[in-house]
Amino acid sequence: MYQEQRIRKIVSLLEKEKVLSTTKIAQFLKVSRDTARRDILKCLNYDNIVRTHGGIMIVDENESLNFNQRSDVHNVKKEKMARICKKLLTKHSILYLDVSTTILLLSSMIDIPCTVYTHSIDNAYSLSHKKQCSINLIGGQFNFDNRFFSSEYSKQIIENTKFDVAVIGAASLEKDGIYYNDIDDAAIIRSVVRSARKVVLISEMSKFKKKAHYRGSDWSNVDIFVTDEELPESTKNGLKEGMEILF
Repeated sequence: MYQEQRIRKIVSLLEKEKVLSTTKIAQFLKVSRDTARRDILKCLNYDNIVRTHGGIMIVDENESLNFNQRSDVHNVKKEKMARICKKLLTKHSILYLDVSTTILLLSSMIDIPCTVYTHSIDNAYSLSHKKQCSINLIGGQFNFDNRFFSSEYSKQIIENTKFDVAVIGAASLEKDGIYYNDIDDAAIIRSVVRSARKVVLISEMSKFKKKAHYRGSDWSNVDIFVTDEELPESTKNGLKEGMEILF
């Protein structure tokens, strides 16, 4: 069987099952795991197929995945964005780190003395191994799907703290702003961007195709946009004039 035929079979099965492991693909096609891995790389040419740890999954381009689903997706572009963002951080600064799988990667890369505020339990755990970092986990009720804490008191703490840099993510990007899946998460971001000297948005271009419902910020608050590819002029139009875009 030619590779093109195997790819069609994999895509057809993936549309039914949504997630496939390398082992299952190898068994389904009766090929070696090495052949299955090579076929997986070809499948990634489809816009709605992404790689996971151990296989691939198919996603609706309008679907916003929860934190656990997003963290299962292996994406070298996220690592590149995190490294770009790391260069924007300076020693002894006060930072706010949002809930995001890419920002979680950034947390793991931080190696400078700094003070970090976050409502992400995963960011806090990642940073807990770094003695040069002072960590402030904003508490409240825990959101199990997207793994963050929120409360009215936490918003008061944020609004009374001036952050040198706030790094925020997004569930979806639209012309009128940055959107989130949870109303509490959006409320926290509204407080964060008001309290930050510099706001860095870190998000893939694919988020322009997603749909979330709660606006956390408009583009006027964003100073630097770190993304995974160059923005077309049609997308740039209507965004903040003078905003720095890094990719």
